[in-house]
Amino acid sequence: MPDTIPIVLFLRRGIRRLYGLVQIWFRALLVGIVWLIALPWATVWIWRFYYWSGESIAFFINGQKIPNRISDNNIESPDAVKFVEYYGDLARLVLYYNINNYFNQA
Repeated sequence: MPDTIPIVLFLRRGIRRLYGLVQIWFRALLVGIVWLIALPWATVWIWRFYYWSGESIAFFINGQKIPNRISDNNIESPDAVKFVEYYGDLARLVLYYNINNYFNQA
């Protein structure tokens, strides 16, 4: 057994270990992106397609025309407008109140 490790051998093994470590981190990043971003996104769009196709088939079978929708996320009921005008951004107000109370207790 030599007294010291040859520098070339030391560097070569260090590079291999670094390469393996980078591989593991990239693999973990890829798994995280797939499970936390790509899969939920695909699931939502698949369910939207299922509901859209089921509704379209039901209207077609009954001989009805599919209703024209301007926007699915547009809330224009008078009660909702009054609520927003009265309370404003309720989530922001509640969060601001909770944070202020938390820091003012100390």
